Amino acid sequence: MERRDTHASELTVRIRTGALLTLILLGAFQARQVPGILEGLSTLLGLLGCFELLRAMGLLQGRWGWLVYAGTALCCLLFPLYIPRLPIPVLAAAEGAAAAAGLLSLLLSGCGPFPRPPYIRGLLGGAAIGASFACLPLLGDSLFTLVLPFAACVLTDAAAYFGGKALGKKQLAPLISPHKTVAGSLCGTLAATVLLWLVGFLLQAWLHRPVYVSRLSLYGYTASLLGQLGDLVFSQVKRRAGIKDYSRLLPGHGGLLDRFDSALFVLPYTVVFLWYLPLL
Repeated sequence: MERRDTHASELTVRIRTGALLTLILLGAFQARQVPGILEGLSTLLGLLGCFELLRAMGLLQGRWGWLVYAGTALCCLLFPLYIPRLPIPVLAAAEGAAAAAGLLSLLLSGCGPFPRPPYIRGLLGGAAIGASFACLPLLGDSLFTLVLPFAACVLTDAAAYFGGKALGKKQLAPLISPHKTVAGSLCGTLAATVLLWLVGFLLQAWLHRPVYVSRLSLYGYTASLLGQLGDLVFSQVKRRAGIKDYSRLLPGHGGLLDRFDSALFVLPYTVVFLWYLPLL
């Protein structure tokens, strides 16, 4: 009974923190006409994410590590200004390269401690975090597009958690994240695909205009897979660093990267997807 009460209390804290994050995102959207609001939010998120990543890698203990952080911080400051000007094919190529690098890391890097200070990996990882968050202003034209990538990730996470609890036996990646199961992964992908398909029909009825429901469902499927890849990539870093959470910034969730690990892969993908396959 006590264990169940503790679990319920932790879930309540997670929900409250999630609600606060949602209010911050909605507030930034409502104030988007103020110059620099979304850009400032993306810069702040990038700086915090880079700090958590480099600290987890053990790079913030010497002069060279802080120089790496200075480099990633500069990226976080400049990317929100320049990434929106990039041609979409360039952004698509960068997203593909990041996804491929993440997949190769999962397959080849293992879960042992970092053999030496990974300065180059930290710099590239920090720059990728800054670039992903810098895509937020590109999604700020409507509340739907701004919320869409986070909704896909939350749906996947929630369905994977409860589906894994109910059906999960076979582990998905036991060395990286022992609690993730194959059944949970399938449930998460199915939930994002089906629920966003249903959202498409609801939007059609509400907006009284055509919505590409099949595209929205396809987006849910692909975004769910990418989000789970991002989750595993950042879990692998934690495993190699020997830590449970990146920080205690967000009660019930851990650090910023613990909450937004999957979204980091999905944000730029959403920009590219909506460019080539508009939903409305």
